[in-house]
Amino acid sequence: IAATNNGLNGLEVKDVAEGNKLTISDSSFTGNTDDGIDINGSNNKLNVSDVQLSNNKDDGFDIGGNAN
Repeated sequence: IAATNNGLNGLEVKDVAEGNKLTISDSSFTGNTDDGIDINGSNNKLNVSDVQLSNNKDDGFDIGGNAN
């Protein structure tokens, strides 16, 4: 995945998401207007390896919700 210069988040998991397992590797999230990766909802699992997060206006990772 290459998410660059998006108007909001590079990748977003919405508030209604529950119990998802996400694996992201060999990817970049750069220059996004909000967060590189924004995770919300409940009980979501995120595995990340070899991921570049840079120059995002807010956070590289924004992890919210419950038990993520």
